[in-house]
Amino acid sequence: MSQSQIIYDFLAKSGNPAADDLLNLALTMSEEPYKSAIFETIIDRGRTRSSAGIISEFHLMDQARQSMIVQRAADLHAPICQAITSQDSKARDNALEIISRSRDCRLASALVLLLKSGNYHFVSQATLILVKMVDTYVTENPFWYINQKLEVVEDFDRQIASRGSTASLTEADKRQYLLAALKESLECFLVHRRTELIPAAMMITDARDELFWKFNATTTSPVVDTVANLIGHEKRAKLAYFICSALKFPKLRKMVLANLSGKNSPDFISSLAVAYSALKSDKEIIRWLKSVKDPVWLNAETVSLAGITREQQRLVIDLVQDIGADQGIKAIWAYNSLSHSDSHNAFALIGMIANPDNNQAVEMLKNINMSANEEIAFEALKHIIFLKPSDLLAIVGKQLSSKHVRVRELATRVYQKGAFDIFWKKFEKLDPHSQAVSAKAIFKLSDESHEKWEQQAASQDSANRIKALKVLKNAGLMEEHLETLIRLINDRDPFVRSLAVALVGQNGQLRSHAEEVLLRAANDKDARVQANAIESLDFIQSKCAVGVALQHSESDIPRIRANAIRVLIGHHVDNAWLLFRKMLGDKRPGHQRSARWLAQNTGIFEETDTNH
Repeated sequence: MSQSQIIYDFLAKSGNPAADDLLNLALTMSEEPYKSAIFETIIDRGRTRSSAGIISEFHLMDQARQSMIVQRAADLHAPICQAITSQDSKARDNALEIISRSRDCRLASALVLLLKSGNYHFVSQATLILVKMVDTYVTENPFWYINQKLEVVEDFDRQIASRGSTASLTEADKRQYLLAALKESLECFLVHRRTELIPAAMMITDARDELFWKFNATTTSPVVDTVANLIGHEKRAKLAYFICSALKFPKLRKMVLANLSGKNSPDFISSLAVAYSALKSDKEIIRWLKSVKDPVWLNAETVSLAGITREQQRLVIDLVQDIGADQGIKAIWAYNSLSHSDSHNAFALIGMIANPDNNQAVEMLKNINMSANEEIAFEALKHIIFLKPSDLLAIVGKQLSSKHVRVRELATRVYQKGAFDIFWKKFEKLDPHSQAVSAKAIFKLSDESHEKWEQQAASQDSANRIKALKVLKNAGLMEEHLETLIRLINDRDPFVRSLAVALVGQNGQLRSHAEEVLLRAANDKDARVQANAIESLDFIQSKCAVGVALQHSESDIPRIRANAIRVLIGHHVDNAWLLFRKMLGDKRPGHQRSARWLAQNTGIFEETDTNH
């Protein structure tokens, strides 16, 4: 080893301040390659005494050495701070140039020194550089808040020192350096450029960070006022997380709600969705997000699912689901977004469309049910069934021939297991033709329909028993439920008895089983039951029909008398015409009306004119 090398090694390792002077002298007098080695040594030492010359002469250096200083700027923290506060304007300008080009967050504290100076020019430059530092950091880490700790760490400097000089900085470390500088800038002295520094702080911290912001304090401050004003107007995507977190604070909430309801860019909404995913564990934020009303940005153009990943789509969908917009508007957005969604996320969109508060839900779902994608078509049909529209049977009926196997199976199961309940509920709202067609289909496709009908026929509510008889009439299944029909002929409700008697008579095949109960019913205390029994005995071709009719042919009750005479006329009983003429001439208006009805509905005039 040469003598010069020994001297150089000694100076490089020496802590004696005199070594700094000798290294600077050696830098001036030496030639390459020693000059570059000494230059790097001075940077490595990072001492104010030895490095001051490097900073003051920075503007005179070649590009290579300037780049080395910029890359190693954090190692020159002490001399840079000295240059910034010195009276040497060139050294101060060089220090600013180095910080500006480096944008190393560890130098943020050096900029605070200029902010404290009160000199407008220096404050403006320092503010600009500090904001650029933050902007660079956030650009590189657009969603830092998902994984990073949110609070300012009070003992951060001690933690960094304990790691040793060779430890590399984490993303959280970089953020802490920036936050520390911004915190000191905003709280320790008056800052002329507050409206530029506050947004920088908002980009990298949370409104809930009590060590940084004092939004819960009872007193107001210029910082709080500035934040509130910024929240009301800011549309930068980088501030979306802060704005969302600010929903927690009454002082800021009004401006946040105004912001989130107004016009916003796609980038802002996309970032808001990511921010919300990190904040939704806070129930208060969720609650206040729901109070956002009629957001003008909620449309498929501003909030598009096209061109983003499945995970990003899910975050956007979650945001729209929880935002306080009209369900119909949400449904329209979901419907228009369906074609751009991942198949997995399509289910969430269909669920949003199927909200009971959406008046267009069923029509939208019917269109989705026509999808070529079997899973989507199946999901749409599931939600239609859940909503139970009045025309559910017609909708499901069309899907019995669907090209999708699962859709066909589901439609069939609905008929087999649930259709009777739906049909029962909607029966009286259907037109007569639909009542008949649907009743026949229900009993044909599902054995359970017979069981459920029997349950309704045994209901304690007479209205249900009456409806059950009407359903059975439309289905034409009197023979299958004869036992129940006969039981209902003895029902405590006269209207039920009369309807049951009428139904028994509509099937001639029931003669051997029904004749006995109809004979008893012909003497029922209720006039409608008697009248229907007389008619039903004739319909089943009972041998007793004429005899019973003769017994009631001069009844004081018009309907019974009319039905009895009609039976006698139909069997060509000799005195039937005289009985009819007598009823027609009866002075009682009810009997006259019944006689005229009998004439109009049985063709008695034509028949009697021929025979008499």
